[in-house]
Amino acid sequence: MTSLHIGNNGIPIENMNEIIALVEAKPTMKVLCAIPFRDKTITELDVSGQCLGVEGALVIRRYLQNNGALVKFDISANALCAEGGRLLSAALKDNQIMTELNIAKNNLGKHSNAWNAKDDMSGVIAISNAIPTMGALTSLNLANDRFGVEGAKHVAEAIKEHVSALFDWDHFELDLTSGSTAVVYGCSYYTHQGGDEDCHHQHVCSSNPRHQD
Repeated sequence: MTSLHIGNNGIPIENMNEIIALVEAKPTMKVLCAIPFRDKTITELDVSGQCLGVEGALVIRRYLQNNGALVKFDISANALCAEGGRLLSAALKDNQIMTELNIAKNNLGKHSNAWNAKDDMSGVIAISNAIPTMGALTSLNLANDRFGVEGAKHVAEAIKEHVSALFDWDHFELDLTSGSTAVVYGCSYYTHQGGDEDCHHQHVCSSNPRHQD
């Protein structure tokens, strides 16, 4: 056997770490939870829609350690939720290689993937704290991560600390928990429910040189 996928199964972190150690000890194993963990020469990796869950986030965290090659990384639509976001953030912190990161559609603002899951901003906060430390990052996709206005504030503050990141300043869409949307223009965001007549503007920060008040 060369590949094993056990992502999104609710395996406790301690037990998953034991599995990772066992797999790494097997020379024939090449892929765990869709991650080619032995090959750290890859520059672009797309594991979107692979049901990675928290288990996959643990594998990713280990894979990104001492990884000096990965430039573009797409892990969208993998049910990471808040806990997965926290684990991922540890791997992203101080990364000076990655330029493009897609973690959209992961419900980072929720405790689980359930439609009525409780809000949990810990993953968004952790990711936001990592962003300013990623010196090479130029593109970040957080669309449809269900973290709403509260999460948008943390993301905007992260952008404020990382003004060299040139991701889409002009139109950055986020899903709110209530089914409304938030659109970030520079470091401001607008929320609306229904039509544009209900649009409300809230200023977050003014560090973006392209969007000074």
